[in-house]
Amino acid sequence: MAGHRNRLVENVIENNATSGEGAGIRIRGVVNDLEFSKNTIRDTRASGGRTQSVGIQIEEKVGQVTLIDNDVRAERKVVDLRPGKK
Repeated sequence: MAGHRNRLVENVIENNATSGEGAGIRIRGVVNDLEFSKNTIRDTRASGGRTQSVGIQIEEKVGQVTLIDNDVRAERKVVDLRPGKK
């Protein structure tokens, strides 16, 4: 069972990851047809304490993902690890 055909709309996602380099949203596994729309993804901690350096991370086996009008405040807005993606 996987999270196919899900939408995440108009949410605030902040201050994820407790150590190292983390992502606000990490999409994993074999999933398809996901939509992320009008979300705010950020780390509001002081600059020395920020660990959410990636806004959205899409891992290797993930299928179609649609990103629409998200406000991503991170060093790297989107990290797409799927083959053939940048």
